[in-house]
Amino acid sequence: MKNRRPDMLDWIAGFLMICMFILNLALDQDGIPVLKYMGVPVLAIGLMLTFLPMFSLRKYGQAAEGKNYMHTAVVVDQGIYALVRHPQYLGYMLLCAGFIGISQHWIIVIVGLLAIFFFYLHTLQEEKYCIETFGVEYQQYMHRVPRFNILLGLIRRYR
Repeated sequence: MKNRRPDMLDWIAGFLMICMFILNLALDQDGIPVLKYMGVPVLAIGLMLTFLPMFSLRKYGQAAEGKNYMHTAVVVDQGIYALVRHPQYLGYMLLCAGFIGISQHWIIVIVGLLAIFFFYLHTLQEEKYCIETFGVEYQQYMHRVPRFNILLGLIRRYR
């Protein structure tokens, strides 16, 4: 796969996510305790999903010698990519949701929801790029593996 340069949606989503992290440190942390406790495992799952794709792409992506995992040469449908098409973006979204749950401050809720929205839009662009790059093979992958629904991916995988 050709190495793609980050587009505006990447920058906006990443900037909003960084703002949310900083705001989370700076703002009061009042709120409903159960939501705070639920936010912690959501953060942990999001963090895991942010890093797992690197290992799957490195192992199965057939990047050219000397290239990093981002130069994947084939459609990867093994590892975490057998369960969900965009695990890293799902991870970013879950990180945002986790911080929203932990903080519950209205500013973080707004910034987090905006970041999630821009990550979603970027995912749609990424899918168009993957269709252009990998063609029918990626379209078939899209039919087998859900975009974000990891529970549906688990059910389909082990059925």
